[in-house]
Amino acid sequence: MSNAIRSLGVAVAEEFLDTADATRLSDRMLGWLGHPKAREMGELLDRCESPIERRFVLGLCCGVESPFSINEVRQATDGSVFALLDRKFEDGEVLECSNSLHPQESALEWDDEKEDEVEIGRVDFVLRKRGTSVRLAVELDGHEWHEKTKEQSQRDKSRDRRLTRSLYTVVRFTGSETHIDPIGVANEVAQILDSLTDDREMNESRLALEVLKELGASREEAHALLRKARGLPLLPASTSDEQEAVEE
Repeated sequence: MSNAIRSLGVAVAEEFLDTADATRLSDRMLGWLGHPKAREMGELLDRCESPIERRFVLGLCCGVESPFSINEVRQATDGSVFALLDRKFEDGEVLECSNSLHPQESALEWDDEKEDEVEIGRVDFVLRKRGTSVRLAVELDGHEWHEKTKEQSQRDKSRDRRLTRSLYTVVRFTGSETHIDPIGVANEVAQILDSLTDDREMNESRLALEVLKELGASREEAHALLRKARGLPLLPASTSDEQEAVEE
């Protein structure tokens, strides 16, 4: 038996450790092992470091009610494994390979003194919207290692700030939440990911406005030039400050 399929079997067994219904366990395990994406599911689960993480993956992309489904699992050049996910919606719409899931991703930040990237640490899961810069870091906090002491809480908050500075959006769930309702946690993660927008264009717009102002353009001229460059219609002269603030 391959490691991937063994990991899948272990994850399914863990899901039913609190029940004595052996028939239910057996039927569920046979169902998972017969799943058309069983090997891909197992490869993804094999990268998880705890039962809670495996339970999260099962809730996120391996069930009928899960908000995602696994399309493909790939290996990156650094040896890490990530999954391409299709987004499933309640109305039956499916966006093929619209997202990706990266377990145990090594998060990096820029160090000005070293003039190089340094590691912040490993994140339990990172979800990405394909074709954008959106990165959602999902941390699953077991009680033993998180917020049991002041030191642990301070460490987590410091780490979250570093991730935020490196343009990750960070969300945390307790181990209890994930164990009790993995589908609910997965759907909340999906909703947060859907709400995030790519801020690259906004950042580029702000930079362009600053450059134009430095070159002597007035606020109104800078806005007009930027909108023209982006193929947008010019705003009427009566545009409110609130509307202009959106452009900034």
